[in-house]
Amino acid sequence: MPTEASHDHDYAERKVLNVTVGYPERGSLSEDVCHVFDLWLTAKGDNALPLQKNILIDEFPPKVVPWTIVYDVVDGGADFFYRFFGTQRVNAHNKDYTGLHVSDMEPHQIRDKILGELRTVCMDAEPILISTTARAYDESFQYRMLRLPLSEDGETVSRIIAMTFGGTGPELDTNLMRRWHQK
Repeated sequence: MPTEASHDHDYAERKVLNVTVGYPERGSLSEDVCHVFDLWLTAKGDNALPLQKNILIDEFPPKVVPWTIVYDVVDGGADFFYRFFGTQRVNAHNKDYTGLHVSDMEPHQIRDKILGELRTVCMDAEPILISTTARAYDESFQYRMLRLPLSEDGETVSRIIAMTFGGTGPELDTNLMRRWHQK
């Protein structure tokens, strides 16, 4: 998708309406995201968690990378550091969070949603699939996010990879994002 020029965007106009969280099933993932999940499962093998050195973003399908986020876990999940924030994530949020912490994100409602999901991944040491329905500027949209835990030692979550897919809103619809950024 082409990168659009940034415009002022009042992200506070976005409201989360419904969130469901569950274990990802291969049939509920897009083909490209399923490929990443398969990489995660293969790297995990019989271990509790895959080692982060065995999951390389370079091995992801090219269409997934712009929608991908890589978080480093800070202080056992007290916060999370944005190691990588894909270009389409930048478009969706109208800000590049690379090098910042989730606690720096605005608005608080979105920040708290993300922190809760990441802390669930840390606590359970399991991947999760989140389906979100939200509303912005009187338009409803939905998207899905796969969050995958990684580890330096095979036991403790030290990094989380996430990717958005299958949505109808600002996370995937460039035309809708363009309209919102121009308001």
